[in-house]
Amino acid sequence: MHQSIAQPPTFCLKEFAMSVEYTKNLVGKPIVKFDCPKCKLRLSAMLSEAGTHDKCPECGQGFKVPGQQKLKQAAEKRRLAQEAKSAAKQKKSEEAKAQKLGGSGVDHNLGYDSGEALAAQRAGQSREVDDRWLVDPEDMQADAAAQDVPSSASGVLGPAPSGSSEIVVPSHEADADVDASKINTEEPADRESTDRKTQEYGAAAGRQNRVVPTSSRGWWRDSIRFESVSASRYPALMAFRNLMVLLWWIMMGCSALAFIGNPFVLVYNGYSEYSSASSSCDQRLETYNNATIEGLLAPSNQGQGLTAANASRLLDELSKYDFRGFQVKDRIKRNAGVSPQVLASVVSDWRAWISARKAEVNRDRPSLIMAFTGVVFLILVYWLALILALVIYSVLILVPPECIKLIIDIEQGVRGGGTST
Repeated sequence: MHQSIAQPPTFCLKEFAMSVEYTKNLVGKPIVKFDCPKCKLRLSAMLSEAGTHDKCPECGQGFKVPGQQKLKQAAEKRRLAQEAKSAAKQKKSEEAKAQKLGGSGVDHNLGYDSGEALAAQRAGQSREVDDRWLVDPEDMQADAAAQDVPSSASGVLGPAPSGSSEIVVPSHEADADVDASKINTEEPADRESTDRKTQEYGAAAGRQNRVVPTSSRGWWRDSIRFESVSASRYPALMAFRNLMVLLWWIMMGCSALAFIGNPFVLVYNGYSEYSSASSSCDQRLETYNNATIEGLLAPSNQGQGLTAANASRLLDELSKYDFRGFQVKDRIKRNAGVSPQVLASVVSDWRAWISARKAEVNRDRPSLIMAFTGVVFLILVYWLALILALVIYSVLILVPPECIKLIIDIEQGVRGGGTST
């Protein structure tokens, strides 16, 4: 019987000789980004999948995920750093044993020489491996723009001095090589103090060299920015997102106009109401300033009375609707003269009645200070309501587009996709 052997996929496999970029996805995992050799779609895959076979989700072109040498290089660096740490620990333990045993200077020197030889051997291996992996053929054709990524100080991948992008391991692991070389040049008397300083510095460096998030990029700017629909993997979702962002911008424009213009409208309406109320009060006061009645009552100032004709005219004026509250019919008769004493009493009552009516009108007159305070209060309430409504509607409008963009970013960062979104 012939045992069947697993064969690779039948579609054509192509090794990448194109722009390759090494970075991290949203969850901090190292990924490799590259272009499809057929449709030039920007793809991405986990760096741990380097060397595996896959195919383009758009055109179905088969390819081999690049970055295998980078993966080996990172693993080799971690191994060398671990070996250097182990050598340093072994040397320190040998020195401690020698001190406890109280051996002679010859034994101490022998222990020191053995540790020095072991450290030199490890350093030689490190130099040999570094020379072997100094150049990465996959990155020789990388674009300059793809290599311009942040350095390891910000916790992301950075370009190597040779021009090729390589994964930068944390600095507290690479410090072991430097410590091993320093131990060989130190005097035995200074080794103990150097070890204490190294331990203290290592504790501080372990805290300082942890991967920290980069500075804020202004997430709200990304939330209100239009994205390319044609370059997106999901054009319909991206078009819906851009529509919601456009709606938000329209709302913001209208809100800005309302925030600036509506206070002027409120001030104009308040002034119009104040002017109308003041004009109404002035008209009522003009009614009580009747020149005809004042002229008919003027003879009382000279101690004179009224003739029958003037008494009839006075009754006609006082019988009008505006003066219905002033009663003089029991003292003044039509077509009959009025004595000076009766006229004087009528004039006194008229003056008191007019003063009371004018005081009532003035009480009804609106206050300019109160009108201004009311307008300012309305403006403040309007601004507060507008800001509150703007925040609520901004959340309702921008949350769905942001969720859509986040889902697309996560999906493309994990399964492979373009970088346009």
